[in-house]
Amino acid sequence: SPHRLLFWFGDFNYRVDMARDEVLALAAARDFAPLLAHDELGARLRPGQPFGGFEEGAIAFAPTYKYDPDSDAYDTSAKGRTPAWCDRVLWRAPDE
Repeated sequence: SPHRLLFWFGDFNYRVDMARDEVLALAAARDFAPLLAHDELGARLRPGQPFGGFEEGAIAFAPTYKYDPDSDAYDTSAKGRTPAWCDRVLWRAPDE
């Protein structure tokens, strides 16, 4: 293989598959384990899934999407978007 490490990063647009109120409460409590258990991208990292074989660093911070502009408040617009981790960095090392 000509490469030693493959990185894939960007706005993956995957969401947390839970009700918005639950996500807000868990994020406020900094209880990320249930959120990560319902993280759509996390499920796609398993073997046989689209990103199977890729890895991601541990997530130990609140969801970063979607804040009101110039604030630390999650989306209060009419859209009421559910917080999620969308900007992600994945990597895969070749099998040796």
